[in-house]
Amino acid sequence: AATPRWQLLLLDTMVEQGRLREALEIWSRLVGVDPQVRGGGLYDPGFEGLPGPRPFNWSFELGPDGFAESAGSGGLLAQYYGRGNATLASQLLLLSPGAYRIGFDVEGEADGEHGRLAWVLACHPGGRRLVDLPITGVDFTGKRLSAEFSVPDGGCPGQWLRLVGTAAEFPEDQQVTITGLRIA
Repeated sequence: AATPRWQLLLLDTMVEQGRLREALEIWSRLVGVDPQVRGGGLYDPGFEGLPGPRPFNWSFELGPDGFAESAGSGGLLAQYYGRGNATLASQLLLLSPGAYRIGFDVEGEADGEHGRLAWVLACHPGGRRLVDLPITGVDFTGKRLSAEFSVPDGGCPGQWLRLVGTAAEFPEDQQVTITGLRIA
């Protein structure tokens, strides 16, 4: 069932106002998930289509520059055409300050030279980048990618995790399936 528009507006407004914990509690109640169990980390890391609207669940884009969707087999299918910059998937996290590692398995075609896909984690508010993990050198044999990052003590109460496409002068399609996404 589609989420009522007023719920999305309420959550978006609270996030813009910096009322992140309060927004997560309301989101958890709307979805019927215990806020303590939900925590502030990654939700639906297997892209199985767990219940709940953005911003604390995946928001997938479908546009002229590409799309992302659940692969059905437990994973994220992303197709990026390399012609314009695009955010294909996003989720708001509330990670506590400390050291983390993001990792995932990927297969498909993504050389990174004719348009680039990357997982980018940035502070909200402020937009300071904590990690930029490019998906490059990927072919059909598959690859495991990971990077370490730290959430600072102050000024970064929330973090946007986004799958971002960056355009290239001579674009080519990049198509990947991402599985096993984890932040620990």
